[in-house]
Amino acid sequence: MNMHSGRGEKKTMLPEVYELECPAGTIPIHIQASQRKTIGIQIRADQRVEIRVPYRTAYHEVISVIQEKADWIVSHYERAVCEAQERKSAPCPYQDRTWLPCGDEKVFLRIRYEEGRTRAQLQSVREKDGRITLAVTAGPGDGAGIRSLISQWYRHAGARKIAARAHAYAGQMGVSFRKITVKEQKTCWGSCSGKQNLNFNWKLLLMPMPILDYVVVHELAHLKQMNHSEQFWKEVEAVLPDYHERRRFLREHEKEYAVY
Repeated sequence: MNMHSGRGEKKTMLPEVYELECPAGTIPIHIQASQRKTIGIQIRADQRVEIRVPYRTAYHEVISVIQEKADWIVSHYERAVCEAQERKSAPCPYQDRTWLPCGDEKVFLRIRYEEGRTRAQLQSVREKDGRITLAVTAGPGDGAGIRSLISQWYRHAGARKIAARAHAYAGQMGVSFRKITVKEQKTCWGSCSGKQNLNFNWKLLLMPMPILDYVVVHELAHLKQMNHSEQFWKEVEAVLPDYHERRRFLREHEKEYAVY
């Protein structure tokens, strides 16, 4: 949707929030002007609804797009609310003597709880007979601290793995990138910036390698096509002919990994 107006028009001061009325109540939609060329709507995992528009977009154009997409916004917003409630009610996956996914491997988690401890700490990482064991010490009930500690370990341990896959596929695809960042991302598995920087969600390291490879190739393809056009998908298919199956797996199983 190309919704920007003529070059000669001055930048329009847009309100920060538009309130969309629906049967379930009011949904605040946050309006953000940016250098993008098209209007895009995103519903984040924390239920924040954002519409990003090019500079010089008239307010009536923004409202028109919101009204046109109102049914889509409401349905996806309600889905995000339900998924957030499911995550809150889901049992914490970080328990003593549990197995954690790690690509094509498994990680065994040991937790020793100590009264009075205020900060979770990674005591040791052991590798034996192809098995990785993480030993953690934490205060009772410190699920957030344990989660933060484990995610840090995944990010540190997996950064080189993702970088190696990205460099290998970049050579195959004839593209280059500046840097890779592995971090917590609430709404996407990967992203590619206009400065040729690649960002990846650390939870990809939990998934089977073919799925990690799909997201890596997907983002590398954006270095050639900064869109999801037919040509973009041809770039992906040229490297991964079975990308449809990998993409389907990601869509069908992403909730299983979102709890980590």
